Amino acid sequence: MKLTKCNKGHYYNGEKFPSCPQCSHISTEKELRTEQSSIPTAIPNAHAMKQIQQTMQKTVGWVVCIKGNMLGESFPIREGENRIGRSTAMDIILLYENSVSREDHASIQYDSGQRTFTLCIKKQECYVAVNQKEIRRDTLLSNRDRITIGECVLVFVPFCDKTFGWNE
Repeated sequence: MKLTKCNKGHYYNGEKFPSCPQCSHISTEKELRTEQSSIPTAIPNAHAMKQIQQTMQKTVGWVVCIKGNMLGESFPIREGENRIGRSTAMDIILLYENSVSREDHASIQYDSGQRTFTLCIKKQECYVAVNQKEIRRDTLLSNRDRITIGECVLVFVPFCDKTFGWNE
């Protein structure tokens, strides 16, 4: 190894690099910033922005894993239906929870008109409980309810409720 020192005091392997990699990295970053700053930002017109906003599903709450393989992970609940399962096609993906069905173990439905959240049973053979009581039909959720899906426990935290909704 040929230890070389550049003009700025950085040491580098002269056999591996023809010039100081730190100095070239710094100059490349500056060049990129200069290049990027010269590219104008595309700003959609008002009509396009309104269309984008209408198709976006806003966050209306969350569930947070407090027991299971995904401990500490949080998952946003969006307007409409939020399908729960291990598949990446689900809205709430409990990927590492083997006791959860791959698809449609359950779902959380948000009704923007009533501002209510309903835990829906998708498969009768799958275990779902709210506050340690097994449920067999759709159930309204309240703040801090504990939802057990398989062996995973999620705490429900609403954002939209009687005091706030996106349709105001």
